[in-house]
Amino acid sequence: PGVFEPVKIGDRHYVDGGVVSPVPVDAARQLGADLVIAVDISSKASGVMPGSMLGIVNQSIAIMGQNLGRQELARADVVIRPQV
Repeated sequence: PGVFEPVKIGDRHYVDGGVVSPVPVDAARQLGADLVIAVDISSKASGVMPGSMLGIVNQSIAIMGQNLGRQELARADVVIRPQV
């Protein structure tokens, strides 16, 4: 969400889906996928105490994304974790 600006389509505004579903395994299945291959490129929380309010917010978002992503990755058939 901090990278891609919201987009207005019709009367609605859309934001990056990572806000609620960082790895859209369930959406892929709802669209008819028989096999879901997920790629985990999530960033991990650093474990270091942030030195600013922005750092705290960024680390909080990373922790939230890790937890949401972990739950969704568990429902994929195959998970690829490249070194990024």
